[in-house]
Amino acid sequence: MKVNINTVEKLRAMEAMNETAEDIQVDHSLGKAKVKKKTPHAIQVDRWSKRKAEGIVEEWGLDKPPEYAPEDVPRDEDGDPIEVYQPEDPNCLIADAHTACFEPNPQAETNCSDEVKRQWFEQLVQEPEFEELHAATMMDPELSQIASVRLYRQYQDYRTKLTQEEQDEIENGDNGGGPDGNNWGRKVNQGTSIRKAIEEAEKDVSDAKDAADAMGWGDSGGDPTAVEGSILDAFKKMRDNPAFRAISEAAGRFRTLAKSLQQQKTVHGVDDMVGVTLGDQIERMVPAELVQLVDPDLELELHRKIVEKGAMVREYKGIEHVGRGPIMVLVDESASMGGDPIVTAKGLALSLAWLARHQDRWCCLVGWASRDQVRKLLLEPGVNNADIMDWCVAMLNGGTEPPLHLVPELYDETGAPDGKTDILWITDGECRVDPETVESFNEWREKHECRIWTIGIGCPAESFGSFSDKTVQVSGLSTTEPVISEILSI
Repeated sequence: MKVNINTVEKLRAMEAMNETAEDIQVDHSLGKAKVKKKTPHAIQVDRWSKRKAEGIVEEWGLDKPPEYAPEDVPRDEDGDPIEVYQPEDPNCLIADAHTACFEPNPQAETNCSDEVKRQWFEQLVQEPEFEELHAATMMDPELSQIASVRLYRQYQDYRTKLTQEEQDEIENGDNGGGPDGNNWGRKVNQGTSIRKAIEEAEKDVSDAKDAADAMGWGDSGGDPTAVEGSILDAFKKMRDNPAFRAISEAAGRFRTLAKSLQQQKTVHGVDDMVGVTLGDQIERMVPAELVQLVDPDLELELHRKIVEKGAMVREYKGIEHVGRGPIMVLVDESASMGGDPIVTAKGLALSLAWLARHQDRWCCLVGWASRDQVRKLLLEPGVNNADIMDWCVAMLNGGTEPPLHLVPELYDETGAPDGKTDILWITDGECRVDPETVESFNEWREKHECRIWTIGIGCPAESFGSFSDKTVQVSGLSTTEPVISEILSI
């Protein structure tokens, strides 16, 4: 058989370069051989993905050996410590994981030099559960990063538990015994590892979304990416700070109630047409539907639409055409508020911040304690502010002296339009307030149409009654308290 001279030259060159025959691809139509080097990647990646991976590895410290507490050190079946698998190039592994999560159509790399990794990632992208994860992370740089780090760590865990014999079998293509000639136990372990990786990645992505929602960056119309690193920062803070996680969970419960109450609320009469929708109200049908009644055939079609609530009808909504002032939440951060009271108070404050964004209003969050102990945060409508996370977890631990003088200053500072302003004080104690200050404040709140609630946690908070429309004592802040429903329906 004749061999093309080009083929001979290629083979000699490859021998000089210590290449193997596995790196040769022969084009029989041309009678030529070409070298196709093995790649360390299990997913087809581009240069952008490689550069992105370098940043992720540096940000998450993945190039360093993992640190374990003594009780968390990985051990084998005999209880002896085992060395955790650390890839020679974590950038390569992260590039594969990130590309699988981020790219719209990730493709497995068939020419991967690491057969263990190739099989793991090839099965990963074929799993039906991965499609759901991929739908959430696709083209989202922050959620993809969070998911890719979880996949990276789970693959490390899988690789650590493989025996050297199993790794050699995979690399040599020896699948051993078992159903259909495969090493069934190893295949089961690989599938279990992949499903666990997907499940944990989905949980991390869900936690990140919940944290973003708690900060008001989710379904209220805000763009979480408007603040660089906002989702990542919120996710890391939720992961590392139990108090922040508890506040976020409380905010989620209050926000769910607020959504329900806002949907049920009747703002005004239905005298404003805002568009066209589908329904069965004959009196609201548009002319294009009503004209079908003159044709016997089309009339039957219109009857079908009415029965199925699919006819085009005018949509009316009550719209309040008055200005809306800011929502102000002033949370007592005295030492006695520690524990569950401050967690639920901050959660309620976050839900009101969400409501302010939903209603295109300014929001003022204030933590206060003793005289001159005040932390304030102004949230502009439609603008994400990452400082809200720090406001949530900080605590003054002082006394109880409400900063009445600060409220008018905050109002002026926001530049909010004149209109109804809603103010909520949350406290667990009584205080002495100067009568002149109260009188001056009451004149201001009358002028600006302020509605003021005071919630006393475990106390009547009667001292706040001189400058509040309503003072309510509760044993704790929860969604079952009527005053909470009243406030969240503003």
